[in-house]
Amino acid sequence: MAIRKTDPLRDLARLQEQMNRLFDETSARTLGPAGAVDEAHGWKPPVDLVEEPDRYLLLADIPGVTAADLKIHVEKGVLRVDGVRIAPSRRHPDSFLRVERRHGPFSLAIYLPPSADPAAIKAAYKAGVLEISLPKKVNGAGSRLEISLED
Repeated sequence: MAIRKTDPLRDLARLQEQMNRLFDETSARTLGPAGAVDEAHGWKPPVDLVEEPDRYLLLADIPGVTAADLKIHVEKGVLRVDGVRIAPSRRHPDSFLRVERRHGPFSLAIYLPPSADPAAIKAAYKAGVLEISLPKKVNGAGSRLEISLED
């Protein structure tokens, strides 16, 4: 029998991700004709978040968006990515048999782990993939600090 190390925070993050996906699927049903998105809800690009020894790496698929249409900032411990994907011009909207690609405004919000260093964040956008590198602090939350008692 293999011993599995449990991490309550990771399990909680996984549960939050599943709930977000459920809400996204529910709000996706509000799509109007031709893939339009309700302005109040927007849409969310698919995201992968990977933990590496020295950093966290966020990868988001956002094809059809220019770098100028992306805004990335950190505020109060939350990394936000906002943008808009412009719908292609459609001369004959009735001729579409299937529309799955979403367009319109989108927003992502990712709570930064305590060990992430917001001052060192770097972002790159190539071939429709946004890559955000979140380096870990040198003496981040994962390090151990011995505290001595005073008499």
